Amino acid sequence: MKILMQNRKDSFKNFGGDTLQMLKTKEYLEKAGIKVEINLDFSVSLRKYDLVHLFNITRIEGTYLQYKNARKYGIPIVVSPIYHSQNFLLRYYKEGMNGFPRYMFKILRKNHRYQTLKVVYSVMKDIRQIKSLAVLFLKGYTNEQIEILNNADCCLPNSELEARSIRENFALSKFNYEIIPNGVETESEVFSINENDFVNTFKVKEFIFFPARIEPLKNQINLIKSLMNDNIPIVFAGNLSKKHCKYVKKFLLLVKKRKNTLWIGHLSRKILFSGYAAAKVVVLPSWFETTGLVGLEGGIKDCNVVITNRGYAKEYFRDFVWYCDPDSLSSIRKAVLSAYYSPRGDKCLKQHIESLDLSWKRAAKKTLKVYKKLLGINNEFIYHNSKL
Repeated sequence: MKILMQNRKDSFKNFGGDTLQMLKTKEYLEKAGIKVEINLDFSVSLRKYDLVHLFNITRIEGTYLQYKNARKYGIPIVVSPIYHSQNFLLRYYKEGMNGFPRYMFKILRKNHRYQTLKVVYSVMKDIRQIKSLAVLFLKGYTNEQIEILNNADCCLPNSELEARSIRENFALSKFNYEIIPNGVETESEVFSINENDFVNTFKVKEFIFFPARIEPLKNQINLIKSLMNDNIPIVFAGNLSKKHCKYVKKFLLLVKKRKNTLWIGHLSRKILFSGYAAAKVVVLPSWFETTGLVGLEGGIKDCNVVITNRGYAKEYFRDFVWYCDPDSLSSIRKAVLSAYYSPRGDKCLKQHIESLDLSWKRAAKKTLKVYKKLLGINNEFIYHNSKL
């Protein structure tokens, strides 16, 4: 069995949760003896592959061309949609964005129009994507999403809440899906990583930790504002978004203004998990989250976790974390301080993650069952088949 995985063109340049999900699925499939390759091109030859696994239907312009290419070769197509609910997106555009992006959304009013404008902006920076823009104009943003969801051999949402959003937001003739929960490293090498590397490098411990790309969606500025008069150390880790320069500039100014605040850039996985071991609280007050991978990673290292109340994260975290409203500074502050002054591991999130076996190994195993079913290797897998 040989699998091709495909994602947005800038998956590695702008590393995100979809990139991590793709890489970790690949890693653990390979540990099971499956051959997996990644190619982000739109028209790669698929003659040597048995199946194509696509990721991300929010950045649909590239995914659609990859899908059309796979259809041309007639091989099975699996899609991990990583779909953001229209309701959460609209609230984010109205409440979470500032400056020119917010102004343009007010003019355009519709999400599909705004997403098309974003594609135009991307093509201006990378003319090689001009074909994806031309097809998007001809087909339409939402129509591209619907065609993929209708015709993929199986969709792999990360939660039932995500599947429900897809059913509610699209009029699909059919929807074959299997839930593949996102995972977290649970191998012994992760558990053995302690705080020493992080503490020795950055000279801080017992801090509030926020590892994520610096961008409006992740809401770092509201966290700083909510704790501006508190002296608890905050550490931000992640690349600066090149698409949101004004937000990044304001963020860096606030980091300098607030005492006990660090931005340390992108971290290796080893140093990141050392950071989780050194932190007291992991915070993710995003405008929405599909699963909140950072929360799972912090939780497996026994951190207290504060996470947004918008998105699908509740299906994963249930009552084992503190929730906050990303639009409310008082809500963020209350949740963070409550988590910070509670004993480490107070809500038993680590035990919860372990009890559900939220591991990349299990995610890959469930994914492999889907592959085998589609390729006729066994008959033990049964679809959730929803005709809407």
